[in-house]
This record gives sequence, C-alpha cells and structure tokens, in this order.
Amino acid sequence: MVFDYKKNERVLCKTNCRCAMCGTENNLIHAYFIPSWTRVPKEIDNIIPLCFNCNIKRGLNFIEIGKLKYLTEISLQETMRYYKKLDSYLYKYVALYGKQRTRGLINVDNNLLILNSYLLWCREHKSELDWENK
Repeated sequence: MVFDYKKNERVLCKTNCRCAMCGTENNLIHAYFIPSWTRVPKEIDNIIPLCFNCNIKRGLNFIEIGKLKYLTEISLQETMRYYKKLDSYLYKYVALYGKQRTRGLINVDNNLLILNSYLLWCREHKSELDWENK
C-alpha cells in the first residue's frame, strides 16, 4: 500500500509509531485490521501498523482485540465505530464459498469467535460509540 505522507502519519499515530501487537518500532508495515479477503472497503480506519513478524503470524485471520496492546483507545473506538456489523463480512464469505473452500487458509471457527467478541465489545461500549454520526 502506498500512502501520502499525511495518511502514513495518521496510521502511525494510532500506536505512537509502534507495532499494534508487539510494540516494536522496526519493520513497520500497514496491515488491514479486517483482512482484505473479506472485501471490506479499503478505508484508513481499517489500517493499523504491524511489524513484519506480527503480520506473518496473523496470516489471513482476524486479530483479537486483546492482542492490539499498543492501539490507542481512541483508535480502537474509531475502528469499531467504522465496523458496526463486523460479523457480516465473514458470514458472507463462508456463505459464498463454503467453509471447505477456504482450504485451511483461514481458521473460520476462530474468526467467528473473534467476531463474536467484537460484537460483545461493541454492545458493552454502545454508549461511547456514536453509530449514527459516523
């Protein structure tokens, strides 16, 4: 992904120029919070800084909120506000292609559990998230 300077700074400010998972400042790349295979819109709210190693470990799977230790609370809320119906992406994918067709590239069951945790988080923080204005 190629960004202009302003967008690059906006992404890096989400974690104070650190990897969102491990906190390292080396080899940072821009990664999709919600994987691109879900065909979500390619918005800046969906991009977080990850180091090369954390991006490899993550693979094609979703990232658990608890693993994003270095993402600021404001950035996390912006991301969650942007994706108020996160579960629909994976469910649509499985409905279109079937669980068998993923060929083990993604851990569907684990991703569904992660998406359920997102939905619970959204419900718990509903008063903080202003869905209607975003």
